[in-house]
Amino acid sequence: RRIAVVSKSTDMTSGRRLDLTGALEDTPQTRRCLATVDRDADALRHYLYGLQDAVRAMVDTQNRVCEATAGLAQHLTKYAQQDFTEKEDCVTDAVEKLVENVNELKGWQEMLAVQIDQAVLKPVSDFLADDLGELDEQKDLFEMASAEHESAMVKYSRVSKKRETEKVRFEANADLYIARKKFHEIALQYYSALNALQYKRKLCLLNPLVAFILSFPISKWVTKY
Repeated sequence: RRIAVVSKSTDMTSGRRLDLTGALEDTPQTRRCLATVDRDADALRHYLYGLQDAVRAMVDTQNRVCEATAGLAQHLTKYAQQDFTEKEDCVTDAVEKLVENVNELKGWQEMLAVQIDQAVLKPVSDFLADDLGELDEQKDLFEMASAEHESAMVKYSRVSKKRETEKVRFEANADLYIARKKFHEIALQYYSALNALQYKRKLCLLNPLVAFILSFPISKWVTKY
């Protein structure tokens, strides 16, 4: 007998693969395995939403730092406009040089904010909206098809136990065939989507984190990975 799911560990990033034949057999064991993999998908979704919020907060904070740095540069430029009793040229020159340095710092801060937004936040948000959004749609279709299949089986079972006409039995059998075919097709699509998620989950986590590290001009961090 084939095993419906292969698993070597139970942590959130462990590799799990649903056997597609389980979509056709639809045994209680298959449903238990499906529920386990489905819970993993929910755990991944929950974690990624938290990561999205944390990265978005960092981007927002970085943008505020940029604004504060720009405010500092603007205020420093006002030194030359001050009506002091006596001005020392060396101080004026130093402040002007400092303004250049602060503006350069602001440019780096803006670049960092853009890199974190585009290379970290956007991929996480896209994965949540596209991959996990599509998986949610597949799950809804699977649950509806499963309910229709169950209803058709109950109807066919009741007809078989009664002295119904051949036409009624034929219609019940035809309804069951159509419902079962639809269920198998949608189940295969849903199982395949869950299997695809197992391969994508590591990349959807590691790629943004590596991009986050590379956003900072500190090469010694990168050498550790």
